[in-house]
Order: sequence, then structure tokens, then C-alpha cells
Amino acid sequence: PTASGPALVPLAQAIYAKRRAIVVGVDAYRAPFPRLEGAVSDAKRVAKAFTALGFDEVISLYDKDASRGALLSKLEDELGSRASPHDLVVVYFAGHGFTKNGQGYLVPSDASAGAIEDTALSVQRLKDAAFRVNALHVLYVVDACFSGSLFQKKPAAARTNPLSYWQALGEGRLVQVLAAGK
Repeated sequence: PTASGPALVPLAQAIYAKRRAIVVGVDAYRAPFPRLEGAVSDAKRVAKAFTALGFDEVISLYDKDASRGALLSKLEDELGSRASPHDLVVVYFAGHGFTKNGQGYLVPSDASAGAIEDTALSVQRLKDAAFRVNALHVLYVVDACFSGSLFQKKPAAARTNPLSYWQALGEGRLVQVLAAGK
């Protein structure tokens, strides 16, 4: 970074028509999920950084506003309809993760541990959403504990739609995941 801002901003502006981000942070959960200390503050710092980097759109969802319905609406409906083939889309999530029967889940604020499949966001659904968003580059940055299902050698989306991964690749699109957690 320089005194006037990061040096990569002009390059990103030249590559992407629009830069869009969804930033999610959840500290407050229903039992039995313990309260977190720092997911919301981390997410707020990330949102501020995206704004400082000149992102065209930064959607922030914190605590109770980060419900399953709100996340799906932003990811699958709003973002899907607004993103163009020349856009960058970044999804940042800080909160709990959960694994059940080998499937990873991101845990929104209104999730229920007894019905995790119906109340959380499966990693598979996130992968599928990434392939449906009509953007040049989709980046997930996830700070949550869950299984390594994001890193399977054969993309899970390719198992449900054998062509989706290869179609995206053939179109010059890129989907990346950066994850941190226990």
C-alpha cells in the first residue's frame, strides 16, 4: 500500500467492470452454538477495506441480519442478477462452520443444530452458487471451522452437473476459495 491507497487498485479497475462484495460476520448464535468474539469486528474491517479499495458495491450482513434467507437472497438472487461476465465477486464469511455426514456448512445466525441441513448453507450450495453467478472471478474468503470439503480434488459441483466446472473454466471464469479455521 502507498499513502494514496493500494497500488493494485488501478489494475483491478482495469481488469473488472465492477467489483462487488458480500461481507458476513456472525458473533450471536442460537444455542447450542457458542457466541463468537471477533467475527463481526473482523467482517466490519474487511467491509471497510473493500470500500477503501474502491469496490463498487459492498453488502454487509452482521449477526441477526445474517440469516439463511438473507444470505441466500444476496448470494443467489441479487448477486446473480446484477453480476456481469466482467465482474469480480468476493464473498467473505466469518462465523461458525459445522460438519455433518462429511458435508461442510456455514452457519448463519438463525441456524438450528438439530436441522443443520435445512437451516445452514452447505458448501455444496455455495459451490453451485459460484458457478451460477455470471462473473469473471468469484472468490470465497471463509473464516469458519468445518471439514475440508471445499478442497476435494474433484469439484463437488462437477458431480451434480458434470459440465459446470469445465464450462466455467472454458469461459475463462475463475472460482477460488481461501479458507481459515481449526
